[in-house]
Amino acid sequence: NNKNGEAIASDDSASEKMKVNLTRITSATLVGLLYFGTAAHYWYETIFRLLPNSSLWSTLQKATLGQMIFGPSFTAIFFASA
Repeated sequence: NNKNGEAIASDDSASEKMKVNLTRITSATLVGLLYFGTAAHYWYETIFRLLPNSSLWSTLQKATLGQMIFGPSFTAIFFASA
């Protein structure tokens, strides 16, 4: 039972857990840049045109629509691309 050997073994398993998955990082980056940025731009442009008021009721409507329409569609596309 060599303490140094145990430390090395534990460091090896820790480094395996911390490996960088470049394919996943690239995919998430491209989805963010190419899909989310554009989609969010047009989503907010449309939602603010349809509900231009800044009252509490209008803000709650915008938030509800975002949670019901934009959020699920973005989540589905993000995870489908991973």
